[in-house]
Amino acid sequence: MNVILKDKSSGEKEVFLDIRSGPPSPSYGSPKRDVATGAPSTDFSAKLPEVLACCSALSFHFALGLVLAYSAVLIPQLEAPDSDLKITKDQASLVASVVALSVPVGSLATAPIMEALGRLRTVQLATLPYILGCALIALANGFPMLLAGRFLTGVAAGTFGTNPAIVYTTEVARPELRGSLISVGPFMVSLGTFVTYVVGAYMPWRTLSWAFTAAPVATVLLMLLWTPESPLWLASKGRKDQAVRSMHFLARRDPAKLASAEVDVDKLVRGAEERRAAQRSGVVAYLATLFSQRTGLRPLLIIAVLFALQQFAGIYVTLFFAVSFFKDVRSALDANTASMLVGTIRVACSIQATFMMRRFGRRPLLMLSAALCCASMAVSGYFARIITTSAGDWQPLPGNETTPAGDVVELGAEVPAWMRWVPVVAILVYVYSGMLGLLTIPWTMTAELFAPRVRSLGQGMSVALANVFMFGAVQSYKDLVTLLGGVWAVHWFYAAVSLAAVLFTYLFVPETHRRTLAEIEEYFDTSLLYPAYQRRRRRQQRDELVVNRADDVHSNGVNGNEALLGK
Repeated sequence: MNVILKDKSSGEKEVFLDIRSGPPSPSYGSPKRDVATGAPSTDFSAKLPEVLACCSALSFHFALGLVLAYSAVLIPQLEAPDSDLKITKDQASLVASVVALSVPVGSLATAPIMEALGRLRTVQLATLPYILGCALIALANGFPMLLAGRFLTGVAAGTFGTNPAIVYTTEVARPELRGSLISVGPFMVSLGTFVTYVVGAYMPWRTLSWAFTAAPVATVLLMLLWTPESPLWLASKGRKDQAVRSMHFLARRDPAKLASAEVDVDKLVRGAEERRAAQRSGVVAYLATLFSQRTGLRPLLIIAVLFALQQFAGIYVTLFFAVSFFKDVRSALDANTASMLVGTIRVACSIQATFMMRRFGRRPLLMLSAALCCASMAVSGYFARIITTSAGDWQPLPGNETTPAGDVVELGAEVPAWMRWVPVVAILVYVYSGMLGLLTIPWTMTAELFAPRVRSLGQGMSVALANVFMFGAVQSYKDLVTLLGGVWAVHWFYAAVSLAAVLFTYLFVPETHRRTLAEIEEYFDTSLLYPAYQRRRRRQQRDELVVNRADDVHSNGVNGNEALLGK
């Protein structure tokens, strides 16, 4: 409910406070509102500096996409007969998965560095290990050097370059832009993956590694042009003058925000005192703050379960083993075509998801995405079972074990050609569906759910857990195929986990789209189930509306009586 006062002389209305949204958000970027109506402003030019600043920082995710997809290009070239660097199959698996192992290490180290140096400087610092890792790969004369290069690029791109960029965007972007801007990160990852698939088909792996060094350099140049340090971080360090200058730069096209910059910085300075006290009390107390308070522990648990469901629903397994998935269902598509299709869908859907996250809430998108993943994996598993059973359950009759090869009828030939395309289409629909929410939204929520006082640590731990789950899911794929009896059973397993993601989201995951940090914290403080919290909020709003209407009626009645008495 807006408290609106009317100036008697001018008749102009001014909105002073939205009491339903709780206290002002500690993050910079509360939505600009029309003075007369209190509605969010639709003037994009006023928001452009924030968009450029956040997109420049988030462009480091492009380098992460290059790193993730590089193993798909690197390993086939290393296994070629004419390769100048030979590796075993076990070493090839480690080259692919070491990135997932490196990210948890980097995530835990990123939080204190981000707090000490700032969001901007940490992203820029990530350029050094990234370039060093690419150089080690390009110059590798053996497996240890190659593995060290992959580890360094994983730490740099997976944590030091991307985690601070997400936190920065959360602190700088207005609430109505926050989700769309954070989703730029997954889009850049998808774009980097697609570029690697395309360029890697024609470029030697050493040359490609040298070319990768340009990605973080481009990010740093963009940030020098458009990205100031986070006003929230500057305020937390007591650098009020620098925080004001940063806010002026970000609000240079927004006169209303520009005029209130110093007042907003004062609010940030006051709100930062609690965080500074927590940091001065030491690491143990800082950890205790995260794990002892509902606003720290419950978001961490929700994010951890979301990432576990995401990974074991096969989202990243499907991307890493896209070619294997198509081969396992007896597709006629070759490896390059399959990877191109998956990469193209990821890029296209990343663009779509950016706009959908701006218009729709996190909860409906996440539930829709998981439901579609469930349906597509169930369909794929059903038809894959028919195809593989038709082809695999034939046994030679007694005495015919030595039938000449020319007399052997191709197994599975009775399966109609159209049926072989159903799993292919279902897998592509699954990739598309995952990009709508199940892949992107958990990463977005790592920065949206945590209170500012524990955001750096909570976000770092969340990303670390996500990559631990990723490593487990990717490494267990082949074992699951053997354990469950076929790829079709694995598809059904992924469908079941996707269904569990729908139920978990409905019960526990809060809506963060267009919500202030105070509203998000209120849910964690007061409720266990989100539907119950929504019902209570609606009752409170109805009660407030009844009280306000009664006050209006009483006020109008008093004014009317005064007018009659005056006559």
